[in-house]
Amino acid sequence: MVTQAITSNGAAAASDPVREARGRLKRLGMLSSPVGDEGVDGTRGRTLEAAIRMFVTRGFDGYTMRDLAAEVGVSAPALYNHFDCKEDILRDAVEFMLARFFTGVHGPIPDDHPNHRFEPVVRRYVRFQVEQADLASANDTLLRTGAPRRFLGPIHWEKLKAAMRAHIDLLRALIRAEGQSLIDDRLAAHFVIVVCDRVSALYHSERPTTTGDIADQTWLLVARMTGACQ
Repeated sequence: MVTQAITSNGAAAASDPVREARGRLKRLGMLSSPVGDEGVDGTRGRTLEAAIRMFVTRGFDGYTMRDLAAEVGVSAPALYNHFDCKEDILRDAVEFMLARFFTGVHGPIPDDHPNHRFEPVVRRYVRFQVEQADLASANDTLLRTGAPRRFLGPIHWEKLKAAMRAHIDLLRALIRAEGQSLIDDRLAAHFVIVVCDRVSALYHSERPTTTGDIADQTWLLVARMTGACQ
């Protein structure tokens, strides 16, 4: 297993920048279920999703625990079985969405094709942004405003920043390993992020397009931009 290779063979992980960056995400708790055994459809998962949406549309002071409970379809006291206050909900909601994103995008790294790892990551990235478009957009908006910093505290804020750095470093490592880009790998990684983050808007048209088609087109663009092996 990939996780075993990372944890039990430090030398191997250190020699592979892709696994090293992925290992950092795992150690930050960003490659695991963020809602526990009940899953994303349980009360906790639904509350965190609703909190992200409501924060973006109303602002932190624009909704109450009672409003959030009504949105989720539970009683206000029921929320206090999971959270102590709105600040705790926002903190967990941001980490919840990032963990879902990183787990979905940087999933298993195939051992049998060490030189063909970039394409699956880009395709999973696209699928997440398309299939989770509303939540992904809301979370991106929330992070761009810098609002979570006000509520998360320095420890959690630094954790999120560390996770984003690992995400970028992982993409850079994939580009260096499989690409022949004429541009700096850091710049190329940021271009990949911009393209994939905006994929729903970029491919919005009247012509019906499947997620697979969007993934195909996006990978073709990314591969040409980075010189990745095809």
